[in-house]
Amino acid sequence: TTLFERVGGEDALTAAVDLFYEKNLADDRIASMFEGADMDALKKHQFNFMRVAFGGDASAYGGRGIFAAHKNLMLEKGLDERHFDCVAENLVATLRELRVAKDVVDDVVAV
Repeated sequence: TTLFERVGGEDALTAAVDLFYEKNLADDRIASMFEGADMDALKKHQFNFMRVAFGGDASAYGGRGIFAAHKNLMLEKGLDERHFDCVAENLVATLRELRVAKDVVDDVVAV
């Protein structure tokens, strides 16, 4: 069983991505990083990235690695490890709120 399946598959991951971005946009520590972003495109990209990272279908993801994908934010807005930590906290909070089992959340964090 893949982590993608254990998270709940496509519908669960879609719900998680939506809630995850609600949390990120409401988080004063990182909300400014999303100013001017095309949120629909960002959510779609995040869904595809997570699907691949969690062992799902890799055919829809043609993106770059995490640091290459965020290089402009690092240069223009000072994105750093603290911001990535905030995003990780919001992801864990999202999965817990959606009642994803603790062992699955732990495995997501390990990815």
